[in-house]
Amino acid sequence: MKNILKKIALAFVLCSPLGQGAMAQSTDPDLNGMRAIGTPANPKVKWTWNYYMDYAAFNKLTQELAKAYPDLVKYESIGKSYQGREMYVITITDFKSGKPEQKPAFWIDGNIHANELQGTQFAMYTAWYLAESFGKMDFVTDMLKGRTFYILPSLNPDAHENFIYKSNTTSSSRSGMMPLDDDGDGLVDEDGYDDLDGDGNIVTMRRKSPTGRYKIDPEYPGRMILAKPDEQGEYELLGFEGIDNDEVNVITSESDDKLKAVIKLDNFFDSYLIISSYVDRKVINHMEKAVGSANEYKRLQNNIDKTQLRFLAIFIIFTSISDVSLDNLMSLIRYYVANFTCIF
Repeated sequence: MKNILKKIALAFVLCSPLGQGAMAQSTDPDLNGMRAIGTPANPKVKWTWNYYMDYAAFNKLTQELAKAYPDLVKYESIGKSYQGREMYVITITDFKSGKPEQKPAFWIDGNIHANELQGTQFAMYTAWYLAESFGKMDFVTDMLKGRTFYILPSLNPDAHENFIYKSNTTSSSRSGMMPLDDDGDGLVDEDGYDDLDGDGNIVTMRRKSPTGRYKIDPEYPGRMILAKPDEQGEYELLGFEGIDNDEVNVITSESDDKLKAVIKLDNFFDSYLIISSYVDRKVINHMEKAVGSANEYKRLQNNIDKTQLRFLAIFIIFTSISDVSLDNLMSLIRYYVANFTCIF
């Protein structure tokens, strides 16, 4: 009789909610609690989320997830960034239940803009959470059996690294790192920002204007705020801190063989002189080479602090064009490098 009572009591405990909870906790302590707002209690891949990951860190997490969950997580490169970084897409699904390309899919990417590091964090947390929750949470398990997640942690890995490791503000380095001709002078990234006040920061410049919509923040004088609709503004914003260091910008056009020169007038505020004329394409080709050489010399000269570099520069362009004499060519070169302390 006692043995029968013991069996009945044991059966009652196993069938009761209390007994089921106790058994579940003994096999998987992560089944209890509100896991949707927290982290898995006992993950295979242990990771901390109190810092912003760099390129090496989020790739390491990707590799560890694929190693720990080979039937759930795979990754492959879709190409390289401009600076040569592999861009890996993570595929998360239950590979045993079917091919990922035959399931409805969800795409997640982060870090389109370099200063939006949170996007990479959210993308990687999603990958980690899905993998760790499979087989423990019914809705995640069902979801990965019938659906596929494609996750690209960073669309902009080059600028992501630049933003983390170089001097930047919350508003800088949003685009990629490919050199561009931002000022239309035929050169790329030769005229960057300038720390005009020497405080170590590149900030937004302002100037007083009767049509300006900004005013000084009374609590933080270094910050500008928008004036109210019924308020008169005092300032307009000019863009990032710096000056135009290119005295003469030469612009050419292949379509109309027109040569344009844009010259900054130092004696007038924000004023430029534009000269335009039709020129023989052969001459334009020579001038582009001469200007490029002169600008390269200027770049080298600017890199030498408090030292005046003087040397004899001879620049000769050999060409098969018979109707342009060497004397005329050298005259053009002398004209364009006259301001660069070259001695001919």
